[in-house]
Amino acid sequence: MEVKQRYGNSPATYEGYGSRLGVDKGAILDWGDYYFLHVRPPHLLSPHKWPHLPPDLRETTTEYSEEVRRLCERLMAVMAVGLGVEEGRLQEAFGGGEGAGVCVRVNYYPRCPQPDLTLGLSSHSDPGGMTVLLVDDRVKGLQVRHTGAWVTVDPVPGAFIVNVGDQIQVVTNALYRSVEHRVVVNAAEERLSIATFYNPRSDLPVAPLPELVSPERPPLYSPMTFDDYRLYIRRNGPRGKSQVVTNALYRSVEHRVVVNAAEERLSIATFYNPRSDLPVAPLPELVSPERPPLYSPMTFDDYRLYIRRNGPRGKSQVDRLAAAAATIPNSTTTTQ
Repeated sequence: MEVKQRYGNSPATYEGYGSRLGVDKGAILDWGDYYFLHVRPPHLLSPHKWPHLPPDLRETTTEYSEEVRRLCERLMAVMAVGLGVEEGRLQEAFGGGEGAGVCVRVNYYPRCPQPDLTLGLSSHSDPGGMTVLLVDDRVKGLQVRHTGAWVTVDPVPGAFIVNVGDQIQVVTNALYRSVEHRVVVNAAEERLSIATFYNPRSDLPVAPLPELVSPERPPLYSPMTFDDYRLYIRRNGPRGKSQVVTNALYRSVEHRVVVNAAEERLSIATFYNPRSDLPVAPLPELVSPERPPLYSPMTFDDYRLYIRRNGPRGKSQVDRLAAAAATIPNSTTTTQ
């Protein structure tokens, strides 16, 4: 424990050893530890957070992350071609090859005596651009949400798992969408994984590429730097990806209540909800090639359970950044 505390993660850079056990009172506890290191850009690297043992840790980590960085650059080029834009456009939006950031996180999920009561890592989408995951091919644990259900990923020996993150969703105006995922734990086996994160330059405003915006497909996200977005995520923790019904043509209203030092107050709220066991998804009539479905099917029972476990969190992650396009009516007369 003394060594762990010596390398405890820094609030400023997130580097070092950390744990998400008991982050939020009343929330599901994450059963896992991690070690997080910045690799690029050099000015974010904190030498005192790199352990001295094993002796070749820094050399090996640097070499490995550099090779993964090259892989990410090739994947970004292929994805750009798939979108019909110039090969280098996604990379350019991330600040170029030298501007992009690279981080490495080693995850450790110990054996858990009651795995049904916790998660190794709560449901979330990665806030950065792209995640290249090297997993233990003997022990399953990663799950992705697909059509409203959690699907366990079967590891392929010698292969990476690549997740699209929120920043690529923003840059591509949701043509590529970030992957909601979580980690389950195991009563019999511990598990290790190594996640390498490829992110945009942290002070560069990220927004949909102009080539991917049109009157038929207006920008869904406002410009925001990765620094600002990451700060929001750190303050609020992983929150899944929000589920809404009308494919964002009408949008839910984020609100709160303030109290008064001099007066008490009463209100009566009446809630009108869908049938609780019915999967809710965007109406087919509101989906088109130009406006694909933004949300996966989910029953109200499942969504309500998620909210009860995690508590009110504002409007979550990518959906919080949705731009108030004039062609998209809001659920009130004002824009968000």
